[in-house]
Amino acid sequence: MQRYLIRRFLQSLVTIFGVSVVIFLLTRIGGDPVDTMLPQDRITPQDIAFFREKFGLDKPLPVQYGYFAANALKGDLGRSYQWDRPVVELVVVRRFPATLQLAAATMLIAIAVGLPVGVLSALRPGGFMDRFGKLFAIMGQCVPHFWAGIMLILLFSVVLGLLPTSGRGPGLGHLEGWKYLLMPAFTLSSFSMAAVMRMTRSSMLDVLDSEYIKLLRLKGLPESLVVWKHALRNAAIPVVTLAALQVPILLHGSVVVETVFAWPGIGLLAVQAITKSDYPVVQAIVLYTAVLVVAINLAVDVLYAYLDPRIRYE
Repeated sequence: MQRYLIRRFLQSLVTIFGVSVVIFLLTRIGGDPVDTMLPQDRITPQDIAFFREKFGLDKPLPVQYGYFAANALKGDLGRSYQWDRPVVELVVVRRFPATLQLAAATMLIAIAVGLPVGVLSALRPGGFMDRFGKLFAIMGQCVPHFWAGIMLILLFSVVLGLLPTSGRGPGLGHLEGWKYLLMPAFTLSSFSMAAVMRMTRSSMLDVLDSEYIKLLRLKGLPESLVVWKHALRNAAIPVVTLAALQVPILLHGSVVVETVFAWPGIGLLAVQAITKSDYPVVQAIVLYTAVLVVAINLAVDVLYAYLDPRIRYE
């Protein structure tokens, strides 16, 4: 197990290094920040030279990447061209917590709704809950996030006046803060909720038809114990895998959802940084996202052994 974790950790470092190289090169061919950051009608060659020297853009690309990698190892990802602030402060301190909050609420809703609906659908295939689940899954995976978000705003904010249209509010320590979170989280969870529900149903159908579940029922164990403890625990492995795979989808979908609801997270910040060719901000967002996804995948590998003791990594 230890050798496996060490190997996976080293693979994770290689993955993060590869991501840093790719995003560094892609941002450089995406546009020149001089064209977007400096006023073209009053720009002078001296202004361009000063700007490039200030942010290290006058050096060759290998040298720029060397400085970037060396500083990143020390926790310094540079300064934003647009806001002229340290990128770590701008991304990690100000924006990343909002995205993590939205992603956590989204995953919580997806699991809290999708898991029980999937289990109930598997208990009575072809029944009312199963038909409802199929319809819900089709809608959740087909409806675009931007359209669902706009429809929720029209219904709950404009027509009913129950929820605020946009922003983050005063935080989750106040009731008003939860109102700001509900619509973005539900909008972003629609796809993941449907995916979790369908995977749970499929996995539960396989487990409920196995011999050891039939044996447990023959021994007279309560049906609720058979279903929610023994069957669900064994059916949870593919669901956990799917939940881990949903994290990149949530972070990518947050770009659209955060833009629709003006949620101050890294999705909205990424859109603003890309339009201004703000290299350091874009690089930081992609790197932190990659680290988060890699860490979650590593945690899922460890969780497998807990869910099923038969799984051991050699």
